[in-house]
Amino acid sequence: MQQMSQRYFGIPPKFNPEEGITVFEPGKGSQGEWGHYRARITSILWIEPLWVGFFDGGESCYDNYEEWCGVVLSHDLEHWRRLSRNGPWVRSPHGCIRYMDALRVGNEIFYYYEYTRENGSHELRMNKVGL
Repeated sequence: MQQMSQRYFGIPPKFNPEEGITVFEPGKGSQGEWGHYRARITSILWIEPLWVGFFDGGESCYDNYEEWCGVVLSHDLEHWRRLSRNGPWVRSPHGCIRYMDALRVGNEIFYYYEYTRENGSHELRMNKVGL
């Protein structure tokens, strides 16, 4: 009965994380390149003919709570090329934009992200952009 309810509600099957392959790691950037210390893909979006990925990046352990969003591209979901090498793709004037999640609906992209406010607190925002 549990398997049936998981399928009904769209819960994906579990996997063994130890069997995964590394497709994106922080150390792949050059020393001094933005996002060298920390980089974590947060969302992947298909925009023909490429996969576009968004990642949270950081330069040191000191910016752990203020990460910024970068962009990467892939043809095969295993090999990623960083476009954001000299700085973030987008950022708040008060701190970070991180945890980017992008969802394509028709000819629009809905971006959901954490945004640093002027007072230093963080909030969830949504921005809709046409293609």
